[in-house]
Amino acid sequence: VNGVQCATGADVLAALKPTATNPGEGKMAVQQLIKYTTRTSQGETVFDKIVKREGNLIYTESNKNRDSWKDEIYGLFDIDTKVAIPAEYAEYPQKKDNFYLVCKYDKKNGAVDFNGNEVVNPEYSDVKWLNGYYQIFNEGMVGLVKSDGTIILPPQYCKIEVIKYGLFKVYTQRNSNTWQICNDEGLNHRKYNEIGTINEDGNFPVTYNGRNGLVNTFGQFVISDENNNYILVPEKFKWAENFNGYMMALIFIM
Repeated sequence: VNGVQCATGADVLAALKPTATNPGEGKMAVQQLIKYTTRTSQGETVFDKIVKREGNLIYTESNKNRDSWKDEIYGLFDIDTKVAIPAEYAEYPQKKDNFYLVCKYDKKNGAVDFNGNEVVNPEYSDVKWLNGYYQIFNEGMVGLVKSDGTIILPPQYCKIEVIKYGLFKVYTQRNSNTWQICNDEGLNHRKYNEIGTINEDGNFPVTYNGRNGLVNTFGQFVISDENNNYILVPEKFKWAENFNGYMMALIFIM
């Protein structure tokens, strides 16, 4: 009846606790329970048994029937992060660099963060980490989820690449040769053929059909006025250009 302790001697998992039942004939049966007793925001999590340990990852299991594929029986306790993932998944949770990959019985994947919260529901073919966000995949298409689980883009796009933290370029259609910009608010309607690296003024050069423009760090289309100040182009316009340093030519009205 061993417990698990961390290096400081504090209990991480309590020892197996015998629980009396009533089998008759004056005998006592024992049910073994393993309790997670470290205090975290998750409170206390109960496991049926420890299956194995790999480093500081302790894999747990419930008493559900193993013969049924639909039974969700595996969990995990991470000594490093003090996160306890309940034994309710079809496979052992996998610890990634920034989250735990979890899988339901239908082979659909989700994500549990390092606070123990299931932030991505297990309903995708894969989940990956992308610069502080989750990429979600289904049928070869990709979407984007914030770290708190808020879905920004459903998995309906061809490719998502990082421009900077919180700003992405999205390849929306195969063979279209155009990208759109996405931030926490979602996808901007403007399309670009190229999106360059940030310039000395703190903007990103963009091109579309041979025209040159600028996008600021929030993903907003901007142009400079006669005083070289950058002003936002209204969303109702698809493109704008500076004319002779002081006049703004707005074209392609939507």
